[in-house]
Amino acid sequence: MYERNNEKFVFVKGAPEFVLKKCKFIQRDGKNADLSSEEIKKILNQNRNFASSAYRVLSIAYKEFSGFSNSESIEEDLVFLGLVAMIDPPRKEVREAVEVCNRAGIKTVMITGDNEETAKAIAVRINLFNPRDNPDFKKINNEKIRRIVHDGTITGSELDELDEREFELIVEDIFIYARIMPEQKLRIVNALKKKGHIVAMTGDGVNDAPALKKADIGIAMGINGTDVAKESSVMLLQDDNFATIAYAVRRGRTIYKNIEKFTSYLISRNFTEIILIILGIMFLGFEFLPLLALQILFINTFDEIMPAIALGLDSSEKGVMSAKPRKSHEKILKKRNLVLIILIALFMALVSFLVFNFNNPIENLEKARTLTFATIISMILFVPFGFRSLEESIFKIGIFKNKLLVFGVFCTLVLSLVVMYVPFFQGIFELSRLSLKDWIIPLFAAFSTLAFTEIVKKITKTYF
Repeated sequence: MYERNNEKFVFVKGAPEFVLKKCKFIQRDGKNADLSSEEIKKILNQNRNFASSAYRVLSIAYKEFSGFSNSESIEEDLVFLGLVAMIDPPRKEVREAVEVCNRAGIKTVMITGDNEETAKAIAVRINLFNPRDNPDFKKINNEKIRRIVHDGTITGSELDELDEREFELIVEDIFIYARIMPEQKLRIVNALKKKGHIVAMTGDGVNDAPALKKADIGIAMGINGTDVAKESSVMLLQDDNFATIAYAVRRGRTIYKNIEKFTSYLISRNFTEIILIILGIMFLGFEFLPLLALQILFINTFDEIMPAIALGLDSSEKGVMSAKPRKSHEKILKKRNLVLIILIALFMALVSFLVFNFNNPIENLEKARTLTFATIISMILFVPFGFRSLEESIFKIGIFKNKLLVFGVFCTLVLSLVVMYVPFFQGIFELSRLSLKDWIIPLFAAFSTLAFTEIVKKITKTYF
């Protein structure tokens, strides 16, 4: 409502195709004239031209206020003033983010209130939509779908014409939803979830809340988002930037990979000691255990912690965003990881037991235990590098790229040497001093374990 010189006017703005339906006149040369069908056609053609160039277009109309019988009559018999075209170019980093998501097996879908042609033009710019790669809806045995949907785009009014079963037939092939109302977002989420997809939905308005709540991952805008949208979401996008979502996926995959790595490493290490003790009891009896409880406690408390932490904080592996998404029911200790853990634990335990047994524990038990202790320590110095990736070779991903792991291994070495060579700790842990020559066997055993780890990784990658 606007007042000037005691005259009141009502102004209306909105989508051209909707505003024109409310217009009866057009302003020409400062005067109001009847709006003809030819003029409407010309206006809509100009709207399409703007929209196909990625402009967002609004229609402006007005009406003199002279008192109305009801609120609905306010937006009737309007005078069309013109079109306003605005450009809101996508951020430069969005195109790359969409390509990254495509490589990662993540389908990006645009849901907008904009005109269909505007949405298509923007989607082409960010490589979200390619008209040449449209799905073939003609193959669908449903006349209504073939009539409504011609490419990977659908409008809100067309969506309303489809029932749930019909929409589910095409939902996986739609890339752009144009002129969509917020409540229709919930329908899109439900259809995708019924197809077994993990759905992430973005939104900022109050009406977006149901869709954000229903989605597996509701993402509210941190800058423009309403409090209701933020409370309905599980993730808050602080900079309202799609590229940040792609980066978050990368970080999430890296964290999951790191959990896999340090979990597999710790379990294999602990099973090594269990199997080693069992072998000692089976073949030599309780009097000739390969390791004492205090020695095992030292290894588990001090020597394993730093390498495990370093694996948990490792950087992203190359190609982490090129792998297919893991299944939602997939476990960390999946079949491949279990085979890897068991084989490496068995090998390390067997090697450690052979070192203990070949050094004649019956005649010199303390030295045999010290050599076994040194073998376990040596394995801790080398094997964690093999766990930096459960698929790729350590020589391919780099040995010294994880600085924290190098530091952790160095700390492990220093602590172990203090325990083994300082007389006070030697007495407590019942260890003896080793010569440089004595270290040949533990170091050779450690190198052999690392080589075995690489072989097992290659085998498990091939068969699992």
